[in-house]
Amino acid sequence: MLISINSPSLNKLYYWATGAKGLINGQVLDLQEDEKNFNQIVRIFELKTSRLFQIALLGPIYLKSEKANLREIIQSLRLGSYLGILFQIQDDFDDFNNKENIDLNIFQNYEEQAKIRQREIKVNTLKNLKNYKEVLSLFKNYFN
Repeated sequence: MLISINSPSLNKLYYWATGAKGLINGQVLDLQEDEKNFNQIVRIFELKTSRLFQIALLGPIYLKSEKANLREIIQSLRLGSYLGILFQIQDDFDDFNNKENIDLNIFQNYEEQAKIRQREIKVNTLKNLKNYKEVLSLFKNYFN
């Protein structure tokens, strides 16, 4: 759909968000077997989910005008980043709570097992945070 729209800025945004330095990179990092710290998890969320929110927020701005206001661009990128991270944290908690009692051996597909294990690792990392102040402090440090 986006490819058929004649907007170089929108096309560039789309490829930045979904290409090798965006969503694809996030997927590669996400599927790696090693345990991840908080900053690595948030980076994965930024590369995958946040980039899609950023497209949704910036797309209309670029459709309105090829020469978008720099302030609008920066605000949209920040908001998209925050929304994506918060959405993904909530989504991982929801998935973990729904799949907490599922025996991984019932899955025939290794990829599905790997995804569930990665979700468990992320949720356990997030659960180990003592309180919301610690989460807010980590977010503040991450984004500064």
